[in-house]
Amino acid sequence: MKYSLIILIVLFVSCIEPDAIDTQEKGFYNLDSLVTGQLFLLSDQNKSVRKTVQIDGKQELQKFKFDSVAWSEELTIIRDLDLNFARYRGAYNTLDTEDSLTYLLKEGHAIPVKSVQYKFEEGSLKKIKGVYDDRKAELIYTAYREIELYFKEGLLSKYVISGYQEMIFKDQIPFMVTGEIE
Repeated sequence: MKYSLIILIVLFVSCIEPDAIDTQEKGFYNLDSLVTGQLFLLSDQNKSVRKTVQIDGKQELQKFKFDSVAWSEELTIIRDLDLNFARYRGAYNTLDTEDSLTYLLKEGHAIPVKSVQYKFEEGSLKKIKGVYDDRKAELIYTAYREIELYFKEGLLSKYVISGYQEMIFKDQIPFMVTGEIE
């Protein structure tokens, strides 16, 4: 009985993914919590988004009213900038100034998040800007995006996602998505 309890504990601990381990000691900005909070605020305040999508020179404008599930899907791409993973430990230089907090990827690390910058004004978050460059499957595709988030009074007010996707034997396809929260 004593050994079966020990075996169960060992099996349970071994099943925990390394990225699920608490990474607060690193001191990265908690982007995941910010996005989760924004999801609740945006859906609770019944906000809509005016979205402009430009793909390969073609543009489309639409207005959407989202519930919490749709907001979650809409903001999923922002979570790509989250640095709170065990495998990211020691991979970034941190520049902390009076009005900004910037994480820059150190040379020699193959991580898609190249940089993330948080801009503050009077202690309040005003802007997040990040660069995501996924080249892990470079022979098949490349995905590059710059993500900018703007905040007013603690609430996401606008986001811009621009970049390109390139697939094998195809041209680079540039895109830009702008969402204005209303």
